[in-house]
Amino acid sequence: MGQFNWTYIDEFNQKHKIGLYHGDSTGHVMLYCGSKIVAIDFEVLEDKKYSFFVNDELCHVSIEKKDNSFAYDLKIDKEADTKKNQARKKMQKRHFWKGLSIFLFVVILVVIALLLLK
Repeated sequence: MGQFNWTYIDEFNQKHKIGLYHGDSTGHVMLYCGSKIVAIDFEVLEDKKYSFFVNDELCHVSIEKKDNSFAYDLKIDKEADTKKNQARKKMQKRHFWKGLSIFLFVVILVVIALLLLK
């Protein structure tokens, strides 16, 4: 039986144990987060993806068939149109403009200092 698990640490430093059981011969899959079963699927013998939320964060677990074995991967989706990602993009935009403002202020100060030194 294929078993795989990950530990996801959220923005509040809470640990979330995400695990997957995948039967070798049957292909039966059980995906869980903490003590909650997220998905049960039968006869998964080819590539498959599962999506679920951990708090407000969208997660994707993929099962990929490689030769005679399987590879498992967990990814946090930071591009999907979720409330969490909208807030993240808003914060990034705010940081960008704040950084640009500080940079321009420093450039103006340097230019003024250079003009006064002449």
